[in-house]
Amino acid sequence: MSNYFNAARLALLACILTSGVGAVRAAADGHEAVEGTGTMADSAAERAVEAAEAVAGDATAAAGDMTAAAQETAAAADELEAAADEMAAAADEMEAAAEEMEATAEAMPGAAAVEAAPIALTDQEMRRGKILFLQCRACHALTPGDNGGKIGPSLAGVFGRTAGSADYFDGYSAALREADHVWNSETLERWLAGPADMVAGTSMVFAGISDAAQRELLVRYLQVVTEPDAD
Repeated sequence: MSNYFNAARLALLACILTSGVGAVRAAADGHEAVEGTGTMADSAAERAVEAAEAVAGDATAAAGDMTAAAQETAAAADELEAAADEMAAAADEMEAAAEEMEATAEAMPGAAAVEAAPIALTDQEMRRGKILFLQCRACHALTPGDNGGKIGPSLAGVFGRTAGSADYFDGYSAALREADHVWNSETLERWLAGPADMVAGTSMVFAGISDAAQRELLVRYLQVVTEPDAD
């Protein structure tokens, strides 16, 4: 904006100087009509006219240059604004794509069961986990695809499995089948705290483990021993 004001000022100055040139010319013409005017005065008047014309020309050229520069600056600002709009639109598209991917992941069966790789347990934790598992072993085996003659389904591959969905076991309660839970660290800890509190009407008779640290360790132990390649 300041470039436009400067250009306007220079243009006004050019007009003033041009008017001054006309005045000087008129004065020079007047000198010719005055008797006794010497050649020295005429020469001075001509030099003054030439100087005024040169200054007026420079001012006009400078005003033109500043106007062109201001126009270029405005064009560059428009390009930057357009680029910013494009970047904002791209960001909106990326956000929409991320939301769509999240919605798709949530709609996939077993999506809630996605787990990070289990952290390896120390030897002491494995021993403690094995002792805690004795509470489970009475009713659950670790044999893949077979309940091993136990009254409950096998826990092999339990992580990521929908509750009540093992096709080889038909002893699930209707309440558990309809609960639509997916077994992961969080849901298993809730289940171990009290099955009946999590799913009313379940046929599993288990008082639960009240100690949160023991439940957390047992779940980590199960992550290790129920993996498909577990020994």
